[in-house]
Amino acid sequence: MKYPHTGALLAMTCGATLMLSACGGGSGGTETTVPPAASALISSANAQEANAHGYSAAEALSGRAGSSSDFVTGVAITKPTEGLIGLSLQQLYRAVESRAAPGLVVGVTTSRSMPCPLGGSTSLTLNLASGLVISAGDNLSIAASNCKMDTTTTLNGTMTLAIIALSGLPTPTSAWSATLGATFTGFSETTGTQTSTANGDMTVKMTQVNAQDLSIAATGTTLRMGTSKNGVSSEVTMKNYSYTGSVKGDVVSYGVNFSMSGNLPKLGSVDYSVKTTTNFTQTTTALYPSQGVMTVTAADKTSTTLTVIDSGNVSVGVDKNGDGSVDETLTTTWAALMARI
Repeated sequence: MKYPHTGALLAMTCGATLMLSACGGGSGGTETTVPPAASALISSANAQEANAHGYSAAEALSGRAGSSSDFVTGVAITKPTEGLIGLSLQQLYRAVESRAAPGLVVGVTTSRSMPCPLGGSTSLTLNLASGLVISAGDNLSIAASNCKMDTTTTLNGTMTLAIIALSGLPTPTSAWSATLGATFTGFSETTGTQTSTANGDMTVKMTQVNAQDLSIAATGTTLRMGTSKNGVSSEVTMKNYSYTGSVKGDVVSYGVNFSMSGNLPKLGSVDYSVKTTTNFTQTTTALYPSQGVMTVTAADKTSTTLTVIDSGNVSVGVDKNGDGSVDETLTTTWAALMARI
């Protein structure tokens, strides 16, 4: 469905295409005839796929950050949380819980190996810059080796977390703020027949007032995500991306702005810009947002706009000639839209 599906870290799905009926709307503009291009332009034929991939990339950042109840306790391994921002938060808590472990020495890198629930292991490497309390300058690295989280999920690769700034002690319930630098290197999750990967950088600023109020801002230069399932592979690169979001009680709201390129199923080579003009908003238990507006724009200015009707339905508008006006509109379900990738 999405790059980070429910209960999985980075799951991307290349689902079967569903034939959907369109309803007429807009100004009724005509398609622009353009010469062959290196990247896919946006038309009535591929607008749903473009929206589905754009939304999936946005969700790979968020994954309803902060919604998981599976944050680490002590240094034990639990289920992975959703989205790369959520994963960064999970590892920050891991660093806090590890700070008082026996044998840690200031200024010295300490490593330990931890077993995973059903086999394999992860290696935790922690460097404390000053004092046996987590602080700016500390670094945490998690390397997974064939780490079997459950009967279907296996993790591999490395995530490094640098604490750039910190105020307060980060816990799921306390007041604190932090700026983190996260790097993902060959990080992968295999679930059944599907393998998803993440490589790249991310700077995340988090401010928590209490357990019911968390604000997040994330930026990065390059983040590359790939997936392989049943012999079909794809890869998308997000560049100069930004994310702003919040968790207020059980409601998550976020907006994104990024460029997206790569070779994607049913679209081929793409070079799109993706931007929300109204934040996606959803509850932490819902599969999809109940409101939000996102536009995906191709190099020739043709575009498609995804408007959320409710948590089950969306509207897809298409600007087929790049003049800034919607020429065609169709309504479909969230599930059918995401099944197109």
